[in-house]
Amino acid sequence: MRFLLTGSSARSLRRSGVNLLGGRGRDRAFHPFIYRELKEAGFKLLRAMQNGLIPKHYFADDADDLLQSYVSRYLAEEIIAEGVSRNIPTWTGSVKRKAMATAKFYFFDMGVVKALRRLESISESGHDFGDFFEHFLFLELRAWIDYNKPTRTLHYWRSTSAFEVDFVLDGKIAIEAKSSAKVSQKHFKGLKALQEENCFEKFILVCREKEKRLVDGILVYPWESFINDLWDGKILP
Repeated sequence: MRFLLTGSSARSLRRSGVNLLGGRGRDRAFHPFIYRELKEAGFKLLRAMQNGLIPKHYFADDADDLLQSYVSRYLAEEIIAEGVSRNIPTWTGSVKRKAMATAKFYFFDMGVVKALRRLESISESGHDFGDFFEHFLFLELRAWIDYNKPTRTLHYWRSTSAFEVDFVLDGKIAIEAKSSAKVSQKHFKGLKALQEENCFEKFILVCREKEKRLVDGILVYPWESFINDLWDGKILP
């Protein structure tokens, strides 16, 4: 017989001393919506940033009240007590440039971040758009790992000399997220610094350009193409 237990938290079960079948049961993470689940309905990046990707919130005409209620109700209970944030440790394999060892933290949903920061709106010209674009890409990568092969790793890299790459996927692929609709040479600095390490299979810059192209060994990827190729197994089988 097989049983599937679902829920937002196992905290009450743990408190009551229930045996969660350690070693016999398997844990699987369920995420908010991912891009492909909304593609046919017409995925909207700004809506995902404004409302978040929790189903009820994403489809709401005005999600602000829902988000404030959600944050007020669950902040202490879920985020603080359960630690419902994700962190990615630093990749420290670089030799030419010493890496910093501090972790980087992301919340499980962009809408929750917007509510916690009391931001009125997110726009393409706004100061926060780049941070939310990076956050969106993290959520896709984290979901892809959890849904396909949870043993894969996700890191980021930052050197003591301030070079940085947003994501190191499974120790093989370096990925930088840039929200620009037209990238320039300054956007390649972190990836070019990692190229000197000679230990990665691919270097990818994900942005809002319309066409995929190659620049000095770095793949410039439109974000939708990148996500489609990721889930199709073309980025990492």
